[in-house]
Amino acid sequence: MFKKFAVILAVAVLSCQTTNTSTGAQSHPLRGDWEFVSGRFTLADGTVRTATSSELHSLKIIGASRFSFVTLRADGSLARAAAGRYTISGNTYTEYLDLASPADAQGSTAVFTWRVEGDTWYHNGESRGVKFEEVWHRVR
Repeated sequence: MFKKFAVILAVAVLSCQTTNTSTGAQSHPLRGDWEFVSGRFTLADGTVRTATSSELHSLKIIGASRFSFVTLRADGSLARAAAGRYTISGNTYTEYLDLASPADAQGSTAVFTWRVEGDTWYHNGESRGVKFEEVWHRVR
């Protein structure tokens, strides 16, 4: 499992390097590094689970055309990780999971509506029958 985590993390870091916005390059408000704050997850059977940053430690990186995230449980074990392409159209943010753990998530798509207020990113969406309501905070 550590080997999978190391590979996903390496790909994530290499594929999501952001452009320095001080050079005048155009940047989208979602581009950058984000830490998970909280989430509410509704499973297909209606079960609702919630989590905070004390339970799940997650970092999401949004680059020019690719994203990655790694999520660890409080005990340090890998909860999930993914990397891939993304698109933004209006307030719709779509992730295409080219690499993922667990492996059955690979090749799936997650579609979210999003908004950013200051350094806080709110997104709601669905992937593989699970509804997500997440809050992220920009890492500076």
